[in-house]
Amino acid sequence: MGDGLVKWLAKIHQFGDDRSTLHEQLELVMVPNRLADLRQERKMTLKDLAGLVGTSYQQVNRLEKGERPLSDQWAAKFAQALGVETWELFKSPSIANSSADELTRIYEGLDERRRAKLLEYARDMAAAQLAERPAETTP
Repeated sequence: MGDGLVKWLAKIHQFGDDRSTLHEQLELVMVPNRLADLRQERKMTLKDLAGLVGTSYQQVNRLEKGERPLSDQWAAKFAQALGVETWELFKSPSIANSSADELTRIYEGLDERRRAKLLEYARDMAAAQLAERPAETTP
C-alpha cells in the first residue's frame, strides 16, 4: 500500500470518523491481491483452490477479482493452500521478480560445488518453514 494512502488514512483517524481505529479504516480499502496469479502458477482451477480452503469457486472468484475484501482469515487459508506466506498474497510481482532475478544471477555466478550447497541450503530452509506452519484454521 502506498505511503500516500497510509498517510491519508492516518489523517482521517487523527481527526476522527465514525470508525474507531486505523485498522478499521484500512479494511475499507480494497488492496489488490495476487490470488489468481498464484493459483494459475500452480495450474489450479478455481474449484481446486475452493476445495482446499473450504468455499465455493464463486467466492474464490469474487476474492480474486477484489469484489470482496480478503480478510485476515481468508488470507491465512489461501496462503496455506498455495504454499506461500500471507504477505505474498499482496506482494508486488515486480519485487518478487527482481528478487528471483537476483537469486538467479547469484546462482549462475557460482561454481558447481557452491551451487550444490546453495540448493541444499534452500531445500533445508523450505523444509524448516513447512515444518513451522501452524495447523489450518477455519475463518
